[in-house]
Amino acid sequence: MPKVHQLQWLAPLLALGLGLARAQDPRPAGYSPRANAEFVPEEEPKTIGADELWGDPSAYVGQLLKLDVQFGAELKSWNPLLTRFGPGDYRGFQAWSEDQYLWHKSEFGNPAVRVYAKRGGAAEWALQDAQRFARFELLCRVQSNFAGLPWVEVLAVKPKIRSLQPGCMNHAVRGLEFVEKELWKAALDEFERADSDGIPKRAHEELVRLADLCRKRIPIVLGERVNR
Repeated sequence: MPKVHQLQWLAPLLALGLGLARAQDPRPAGYSPRANAEFVPEEEPKTIGADELWGDPSAYVGQLLKLDVQFGAELKSWNPLLTRFGPGDYRGFQAWSEDQYLWHKSEFGNPAVRVYAKRGGAAEWALQDAQRFARFELLCRVQSNFAGLPWVEVLAVKPKIRSLQPGCMNHAVRGLEFVEKELWKAALDEFERADSDGIPKRAHEELVRLADLCRKRIPIVLGERVNR
């Protein structure tokens, strides 16, 4: 079984996330009247996963898409020579796809999604003060494909009511540590606590899978102890 990273790398980020959660507005993260003004596209957007887009960006150039993401942070810089999105006219943002398991350090440190919003537009307003882990449905257009990457402009942002909570990742990381130690009951307790209402569907399915694995191992371990 692969080595599971310790909790230390996650602690400062969890503390930040918990502090933000306490100050959270009761409305969905990213809400503002201007940012959430209705945007009516002239064509029907296609809903795809971030893995699909980043796996074959040339197939989606020029298309209008819907992407479900978990907000990460604003991009501090990028090379404007590679794209039409110059920093004077656009702001860049990175996010995790809803297919990423954020309790793995490798996934947490590599947000799969990069998008750009025009300065002064509704999409910028919705994202500029977004909280980490807030979930959004983004209406985007793939403007180009360069160096094997899609260059994606956000046209509208729809916040989701529930978002991943930092405590969920804390429990999931602890669960993986207990799995490595073959402490199946303790791991099961952690995975069940991690499975909250705000997590994306695929993350929920993975936590259910891990919990089921623990349930199957508990009787085996008990049987081994009885037979000794």
